[in-house]
Amino acid sequence: MKDKVIAEFRRLFWAARREHVKQSPSADGNSPAHKKAMAYTLEHGLEWAEALLIASLLENQAKAEDALKLLASAKKKIPATEEGYWWFLNGSAMRAADRVEDAIQAYNKVLEDPNFDTPGNAWFNLGGALNDKGDYGEAIKAYHKALEDPNFDTPGMAWYNLGNALIDKGDYGEAIKAYHKALEDPNFDTPGQAWHNLGVALCKKGEYNEAIKSFHKVLEDPNFDTPGNTWYSLGIVFQWQVKNEEAIDAYRNALKDPKFEKEEPWASRARSYIALLESDLGKQSLSEDDRSLLESKPSIREEPTPGKRILDKIESARGTQYDQYVEKDVSGRDNVFSVLRGWSSAVTLLEGSERLCSGGGYFLKWRGKGIVIDPGFDFLRNFHDAKYNGSEIHAVLVSHNHSDHNADLKSIDDLRYELYKRLHKEGMGPYLLIWDADTQGSVKFAVAEPKHHFEPISFDLGRCNPCDEIKLPHGLPFSVEYFPVKHGDDVSKAIGFRLHLDGNDGKGLILGYTGDTEFFDELADHLAGCDLLVAHISQPSREELSDPTARKKNHLGYRGLIELVKKCKPKATLVSEFWAGLTDVRIDLVQAIRERTGNKAILPAGIGMHLHLPGLEVECTQCAVKVPFEKVRVAPPANRFGNLSYLCPSCMLTE
Repeated sequence: MKDKVIAEFRRLFWAARREHVKQSPSADGNSPAHKKAMAYTLEHGLEWAEALLIASLLENQAKAEDALKLLASAKKKIPATEEGYWWFLNGSAMRAADRVEDAIQAYNKVLEDPNFDTPGNAWFNLGGALNDKGDYGEAIKAYHKALEDPNFDTPGMAWYNLGNALIDKGDYGEAIKAYHKALEDPNFDTPGQAWHNLGVALCKKGEYNEAIKSFHKVLEDPNFDTPGNTWYSLGIVFQWQVKNEEAIDAYRNALKDPKFEKEEPWASRARSYIALLESDLGKQSLSEDDRSLLESKPSIREEPTPGKRILDKIESARGTQYDQYVEKDVSGRDNVFSVLRGWSSAVTLLEGSERLCSGGGYFLKWRGKGIVIDPGFDFLRNFHDAKYNGSEIHAVLVSHNHSDHNADLKSIDDLRYELYKRLHKEGMGPYLLIWDADTQGSVKFAVAEPKHHFEPISFDLGRCNPCDEIKLPHGLPFSVEYFPVKHGDDVSKAIGFRLHLDGNDGKGLILGYTGDTEFFDELADHLAGCDLLVAHISQPSREELSDPTARKKNHLGYRGLIELVKKCKPKATLVSEFWAGLTDVRIDLVQAIRERTGNKAILPAGIGMHLHLPGLEVECTQCAVKVPFEKVRVAPPANRFGNLSYLCPSCMLTE
């Protein structure tokens, strides 16, 4: 009696399973076969059988992980004679979860079980998993094994999948035979797919007229739900045969299918082919890209197999990431100095993706031309976070050979190389690199004879008078005076500079940049009268904070910066190059420097600060309104070492 109960459950299981697969992914458990099987398990107290049915349903509802959890919890309850069924469902759920190797192992376990009475089903599913893996030869063997089982009741589907594997293997003649076998099965319920892929195989074999007949058979199937794919493939075949009118009609019919019309790049290609085939222009009048598109042999749209799904994803990508990048809008900013630098030194390297301390550099956009200044760690990340685009970079200035000032130099060069390749025909020119002699001697780019940047210019401290004003070439609206600074023996060629921003209406200004240096008397002379001073402070030493006569070595520090501001009297000062090795004292330092100098036009510089030129207004972090330099309010970060906020009075809650 027990054997009869088990045998009846197996029969009911396979009937329910066929409905689950057919209804996937919208299987809901309301099908007659599922209800009948569930009622039978409840009537006979087969708790383990109920788990198998529900696992099959979950897998076909695209809930593979839930199915695997249920199977794992039910494993101990499965009778030894039914373990093959457990392994079978485990393999199906593994495959649905993209765990192909695990699925293959599970199906092999099924085939080792002498009690599993429908090995054809296991061979069939094993063939699918092997095809997913790309092991087409073994998949073909598995499908043949399924067809050898006299109890296997879906031979049409096995022949169809066998045809797909043979196409992937490149055996188009055998694939054609397999699709015909599938179509001979009166119970095969997706003939449209077989006719379509038969047409594909015929195309691959060069039998275009037969392929056209096969594609027309697809369009006679009222249940085939992607006719646009077939019309597109017909258009391709007609185009190969130089039957342009027929090709145009086919492409138009493809675009009438809402599913196809939404698919890119296929729909875009169909529209492009129509436009080109209808064009009255001779081929010689077309652009190089359009001529290439028209003359190349386009690919037909195949029904997806595992390999083709990957190709479809590649094809449907909207170009490469580089292509998508060049289509992005530029920032829209101009005449602005953006602080894209948070902290100095290598402290920024001590943490992972959730780092507290970000490095960076500066970006100056003036009259449509952009200059990067000292691109250290994280510069490009901060640059893109500020919505800038690499096409806005026209020059790069590097003051000295420390990685927190030039670490992203190679990355910028790589980015500009890729952009130049794609945009130089649209007017993008090379960028200019001006660097200190130490950096010039240590940084080597990958391209031996670059066209994407001009011949680099070195800040040559061997000149008799390096402080002579140098007009930057290539139409850049800047000129620069540079001078030696004192930042330690390992960077003996380090420089600071005065950057003159040429105004076409006389409203230019001078930006002074200390670079990294200790204070010395000539430094104030070099930077005297700047409109904007960008001064690097680093971490003040304990000695200089307690002793007014103490001076920090190799950096301005607290006392050196106070003395510099007093002597060179800039209109506005940004204090930068803060060190995060101990704690965050940015606001405290600037408050103290304001008190010591009697100068209120001093602000701490931080990532996200945008200073508009030439009026020296700061953009409010909250509302983006421009605030006069002296009226902006600086708020501390919400998180330790986070970004400062620069706020207008309207965005502050006051009494």
